[in-house]
Amino acid sequence: MADSRAVNKELRAVIRPFLQTHGFRSASARTFWRHAPDRVEVVNFQSFNAYLAEGLRCTTHSFALNIGTFLNAIPPDARAPKERNGLPCPAEYECHFRNKLRRGLQQPELARDDIWYIGPDGEYLAEAVQDARRVIADAGLSWFDRLADPHAVLATLRSDLKWIAPDGMLPGNPDSPARNRAIAYLAWSVGDLALALEHLERLLEQARARDEANAKLRLRRPMPIGATPTLIADVERLRELVHQADSPN
Repeated sequence: MADSRAVNKELRAVIRPFLQTHGFRSASARTFWRHAPDRVEVVNFQSFNAYLAEGLRCTTHSFALNIGTFLNAIPPDARAPKERNGLPCPAEYECHFRNKLRRGLQQPELARDDIWYIGPDGEYLAEAVQDARRVIADAGLSWFDRLADPHAVLATLRSDLKWIAPDGMLPGNPDSPARNRAIAYLAWSVGDLALALEHLERLLEQARARDEANAKLRLRRPMPIGATPTLIADVERLRELVHQADSPN
């Protein structure tokens, strides 16, 4: 019988050296990271527990292929990503932009094309991993390239695209706290202080409204504070910077 160890071995033999040639220097058994000064790019081979595998009608050692881009300019809303050898290595689900790749391999055993099916005795193992390599090369790397320009990313964030967009998942819907946070800090990083302040002030307004609503609930365990001292300080700092920029010399 095949198992996840056999899949990991095939990934180590085929995927790891391929991704290393494209700059993915950090890796675990199923996740690979490429670091740039302003972002971290992630390739993840998702496995399934027995419950999920049964519901999906696949085996536990079948896999999905998820990719994501984490923007360093956007501070985490909760905890910071874990590090490996001093470098941030976020999980794919922690990324600000996420996408799920589709297999090119024909597999009549499984109708949905976002899962590479591996049979109970290892059927399709080599073919599935090779197909995943081709899909990363043909679709994954170009997706990462499109997110390499912060100005283009900022334009996407400011659009009316919903969080589930045609080309993957975005941080929140338009005017959501997640979207305002992303726009504000990315705009700040590229020097568009007025845009950054507009969205950071909106984020602070939303955070205070959420705090007020939570306070009225009188919960046994209070919810985390949205209008954090850090957020308030960032708004004040941005206001100061915008004022300085607008003031005549």
